[in-house]
Amino acid sequence: MAGLIELCLALAPGGSVAFATAAYPPFIQQFPRAGLRTVLIPLRPDGSFDLERLEAELRDGLRVLVLTNPHNPSGRVLPRDELERIAELCASYDAWVLADEIHASLVLPGATHVPWLEVSDAARERGISLISASKAFNLAGLKAAQVVTASDRAQDVVRRLPYTAEQAGLLGVLAAEVAFSQCDDWLDDVLRQLDDNRAYLRDNLPDGITWTPPQATYLAWLDCRGLGLAEEPSEYFLRRAKVALAPGTDYDPAAAGFVRLNFGTGPKLLEELVSRLRSSLD
Repeated sequence: MAGLIELCLALAPGGSVAFATAAYPPFIQQFPRAGLRTVLIPLRPDGSFDLERLEAELRDGLRVLVLTNPHNPSGRVLPRDELERIAELCASYDAWVLADEIHASLVLPGATHVPWLEVSDAARERGISLISASKAFNLAGLKAAQVVTASDRAQDVVRRLPYTAEQAGLLGVLAAEVAFSQCDDWLDDVLRQLDDNRAYLRDNLPDGITWTPPQATYLAWLDCRGLGLAEEPSEYFLRRAKVALAPGTDYDPAAAGFVRLNFGTGPKLLEELVSRLRSSLD
């Protein structure tokens, strides 16, 4: 978040930043605190990016798009043709793309992640990627994200950033080096477990909950509106099942009736979680 905010302030001080909703809650909360106006671009019903809405915002003066791929909370991995079209549109309006690729190491079987800086010349010229070992290797508290560029123009922007001691930590740097260079076997085991967990949820979620199984991440974006609950689903499940789920409105003001479930855990805990959800509805 520190990197995204500083880049937005360098590229569009006092201006607007757009991102797709539903979105990571700090996008909604922290960009305005930094003096930036947020532009919400709701995803289409099938989860794809709304290119027509993006072009309308670009015509209206938008200059920075934060593109989360893989997406949080849906877990969708954007296909190359969609990424190419986003790059073309932004280039035609001289807008920048800040690619949040923090979940890129967590792409599950059946999907392929295309890094933003490999999409096209247009993506490289006006794009900056932000990555981290924090999600795949559980290192978030150690503070060591990376900013990646592939053009002189983008590198010039990064050189203007006001680096401070609180934006990174030495332990985070050391941990990230070890994670990316020595822990492939460990990550392969994690991905196998997440794939199994995804399959378990697909086969065992209670009737009335609908979802699209994620292509990446350890997150399930669940539509609970079919349950006909008299209260907000996350409050109901916390009270009746003692299961803490994140309310959908944290990710999108219009997502009442949705919850986000984190399935990055062992099978026994996941089975207990699903059992409690089912029992509370019975």
